This record gives sequence, C-alpha cells and structure tokens, in this order.
Amino acid sequence: MASSPEAAAFDASVVRSIGALAEIAVGCALLIDGVVHFVSDEVPLTDVTWTLLSSALRSGATARQDTGAGAEMVVPLVADEETVGFVVARRHDGAFSSAEAALLRLMADAAAEAGVRGRAEHELTDLFSDYLSRDVAVQLLEDPEGGALGGRTMDVSVLFADLQGFTSLSEQIPPADVVDLLNRYFALVVPAITENGGAVSAFIGDAIMALFGAPIPHPEHPLLAARAAIALQDAVNGMIAAEPQMPKLRVGVATGPATVGSIGSPRRRVFTAIGDTVNLASRLESSAAPGTVSISAETYAVVRTFTHTERLDPIRLKGKAEPVLSYRLDGIRDNSDRLVGTGTVATPLSVLRQLPPKRDRPV
Repeated sequence: MASSPEAAAFDASVVRSIGALAEIAVGCALLIDGVVHFVSDEVPLTDVTWTLLSSALRSGATARQDTGAGAEMVVPLVADEETVGFVVARRHDGAFSSAEAALLRLMADAAAEAGVRGRAEHELTDLFSDYLSRDVAVQLLEDPEGGALGGRTMDVSVLFADLQGFTSLSEQIPPADVVDLLNRYFALVVPAITENGGAVSAFIGDAIMALFGAPIPHPEHPLLAARAAIALQDAVNGMIAAEPQMPKLRVGVATGPATVGSIGSPRRRVFTAIGDTVNLASRLESSAAPGTVSISAETYAVVRTFTHTERLDPIRLKGKAEPVLSYRLDGIRDNSDRLVGTGTVATPLSVLRQLPPKRDRPV
C-alpha cells in the first residue's frame, strides 16, 4: 500500500525537537509511490544521504556511515512490513552513540505507528463518508461506542426510495447493463442523501433506506430528509432525461421514534432502525405515485412552513387499523427566494406568497 501525505500523520516538529535535544540534525522523508519526498530540510541532502536511503529501502534496516568528521544515519519507518518513510539524522562532531541510535530507532517506530494510525483513520473516514455525511462519520469515529451492538430509541426521519418497474426493466436488458445502471443510479442518489446529513442504512435491490437524525441527533432531521427526497427525485429525473427507459422514483418519508443501532453479530453487523416509523416510511414509498414523494403527517407538521405540499387522500396501509394521512411533497424553499421542486411540480415562492397562510387554507 502506497503511503500518502495524509497517511504519514507523524509530527515532524517532534522529530526536530528530539534531534535538537541530542544535538543531532534530524529530518523526515516519506516514500510515496516509490518516490522519496522530504518534509523537512534540517538535513541537507548529499550523495551519502541518497546512498544510505537506497540501502535502508532495500534492506528495511538502519543504514549508517561514520567518519572521523561526523556521521549520518537513515532509519526506515516500517508499517505493516512496508517501508513508508525514513528518519534521516546527521552528526557533525563524531559518531552516533548507541544511546542516540536507540533514540532514533524509537523515534522511527513511534512515527511509523502514528503514520499507520493516521492512514487508518483517514481511510475509515473516507469509507464511512460513502454512506454517512462526513460530519456524522467523523463523530462516529470519535465515539466508537456508537457502533456497538445494541440500540436506543430516538426521534428520526426514515426515507425509503425505490425505482418503480425496475424489476421488469432488468428482465429486458443484459445483466451487465443492469449492474451498470444501478451503479450510476446509486452514484447519484447516495450523495443526495449524505450531503443532506443522512446515513444510508440499507440497499435492497434498487431500493435504498436512509436515516436522518441518527446516529447523531439533529433537531432538523425532518427537513433534512425532505431536502434529500427532493434531491433524489431531481437526480433520477436527470437520468430519465438522458435515458427515457429509466424508471421513475417513488420516495416515502416518515418521522417519529425508532430503535436505532447496530444489529447483528460481533463479526457482521448493520446500522439500522426498527419500529413503526420505519414501517410507515416503507409503506408510504410503496403507495406513492411514480416520480413523487409522500411524507407522513408527522414529517409534514415540522416542514410545512418550508415546503410546498398537497394533502393526499387517506390511505389504508397494512398493519394500520385506521386510514393514514399523508402529503405529497413537491418542493423545498431555498435561500434564493424560489422553490426547489421535483421537476414535475414547482411553484415560485412569489406565487406561494399570494396564497392564504397555511393555517387558513383548506386541508
């Protein structure tokens, strides 16, 4: 694995300070894709330096040269049996003592360990950020207990999205084309979720489940979910404009309490939510008209002053004794004094202002 400036997260100032205490000039170098990059200039480079670097790289062991006038030493930084950099030291008044050599070795070991830790944290953050917003990923990494098995009850907004008729389409085109279509689809919709503060919980074929307000609570999670829902529709509508055979998207959003946490075994776990709110979001999605977003009454109660919505006829859903009230979400007002719409229904904010206040409008 090639090292990188971010991966080599050791503190060069500490290296210099230790060298100063021992009256030794100490520098640092990183090995990136087979090329040596110096990150400090305390040790001017000479032919001897390059000879020692080559020797240390080949052997993975310390290389040194002592002369009557001084001495030079190159200690490799070895992480996971791979050389990722070097500590370069020079003394102008005699040879290195055994204590100084041991100090430089300890310095190199600490630097290598810090480099591995920095690289791992960088890679984990990037990996988590594929499924979570970057802020959530960083907070979760800072609090590993948040990923432990178990759950807690918290208020969240749950989003389900599904391509209407995708199964039929997949039967008509080659499997390789199905995979390509799904990859391009997910490449668009996952950022629409994470960039609006959501966490992708599951992929179910072409369907996707996402959570807002979890694992890190957020007071405006219903609005974040609504924004993500509109962004999803816009992304898929863009695909449909270029590829008319692309199915339309149905989206459902519900807000309320759910048990949120990691479920599974110590070796294989998934971060998800369980509860009536999750079931409601799934059923709202399946009942939504293609190309639209259906939101629950609880979601609507929070986002109504920021959105353009239409009340839908009460629907009977499996598991519900009474018909469920829901709303079609058509757009989100943004800061540029217009309404961000789904591409099928978009009302300018100037028009909305001419309508009676929502509390005075029939529902």
